[in-house]
Amino acid sequence: MRISINFLFPSIIFIFSIFFSFFFVFVIPWEKLVYFVDFDFYLNRLNLLYDSGITSDRQRDYFGLGLLFSEPLWLLILIYMPYIFSDLANGLSAIFFFSLLIYSYYTFRNTNFIVSAILLLNPIFISLIMSQLRIAFAFSLLLLAFQLLKNKQIIAVALSVCAVLIHTASLIFISVYFANILLRKIFKNHNQYFFVMFFSPIMLVVLLNYFLIPVLDFFSDVERVRYSIGTVQTSSLLFSFVYLFFCLLIYILPKNKKYEQYIDIIAYTIFMGSLFFILSVFGIYGSRFVAVIFPFFLISIGCLRSIYRNLTYLLMFLYQLVYFSYWITYT
Repeated sequence: MRISINFLFPSIIFIFSIFFSFFFVFVIPWEKLVYFVDFDFYLNRLNLLYDSGITSDRQRDYFGLGLLFSEPLWLLILIYMPYIFSDLANGLSAIFFFSLLIYSYYTFRNTNFIVSAILLLNPIFISLIMSQLRIAFAFSLLLLAFQLLKNKQIIAVALSVCAVLIHTASLIFISVYFANILLRKIFKNHNQYFFVMFFSPIMLVVLLNYFLIPVLDFFSDVERVRYSIGTVQTSSLLFSFVYLFFCLLIYILPKNKKYEQYIDIIAYTIFMGSLFFILSVFGIYGSRFVAVIFPFFLISIGCLRSIYRNLTYLLMFLYQLVYFSYWITYT
């Protein structure tokens, strides 16, 4: 029986994604190049929960309204992980692998998989997968929900709820998605649509400053408030400007015929890149918003016309080399 190429190609991409994710997570010795502080943080929290139970976890309020911001599903995963994995580091690595598998498969299916496999080895994405595992895990579920939304809405909704219960930042990603859809219906002209997506992050940052942070403060989530307002870590304007520059290229450069198929991804990328820069202007940590959608940059660049696409990929690769050198030297 002849196998349909439409079936065969996704299967090959999926197998390639498995090998890529395994190599990325289990073979490359990232820990010898840089120190991922969040990894040790999660290991310590796992051991504490296993030894002393939920009462030892003072980071969250798991009662009353505080439960809304406590990410209870993530807590359950941490509680039961020691009963599934004798080596807790392997348990965390399994989450790394799962998240990257979804990320890579979606990326490889929607753009040149050789080019994207190289460009995914970017420090901002490496740090996301190997360190910021909770937000990477949550967004990978949202990405899976996005792919199932047309045909399996109930599963997509369930995955979205799980993502929110793992990381509350998922509410922002979901809200931006639906705002994206609404704005596309309002602005039929694509140039106007991209223009609005480029400048609308200013409004979101105002909401973050004057609504979200006070709400988190009200629920005594001190650690997350500090993380949000940047007293723990902020993103430099120079670093964020790089992504603003790539957003501008995606916004203004001529696109190929298939770009309408990915117009939501392009608009989402433009919004998040602009958001990162605006957050940096306000001194708020925002690189995670670019890190989680980094593959969207690769897909969006792939929608440019040939000569512009190749030049932009080259610029991204040159930036990656510079960033990688700095990352290894100073991190």
